[in-house]
Amino acid sequence: MISPLNNELLLNVFERGLNSLGESPKNAIWFILEDQFNIDRQENPINVQKISFALEKIFGLGYTFLDTILKQNLEELTGKTFQKKNFLESVEFLKNEAQLTL
Repeated sequence: MISPLNNELLLNVFERGLNSLGESPKNAIWFILEDQFNIDRQENPINVQKISFALEKIFGLGYTFLDTILKQNLEELTGKTFQKKNFLESVEFLKNEAQLTL
């Protein structure tokens, strides 16, 4: 399925990624993101860099695994493949691509 890069898509990517950890851990992580990192998932536009940075702080080296899952979810939802890119690089690529088509 090809979807434009928007808040709903990005929030869906994060929800799916955190869901891979289980419902209870996902809820706990969203609570920590909101409480300790001042991240509002309803913020428009969603701050992907801020959320990714916070998740990296929470998970440390384990974030690499989550980054891979987030990138895979982004690829699945957009129908694109981002070889040799991490999640943030993939999002930036899509943002730049969207600007070129405007």
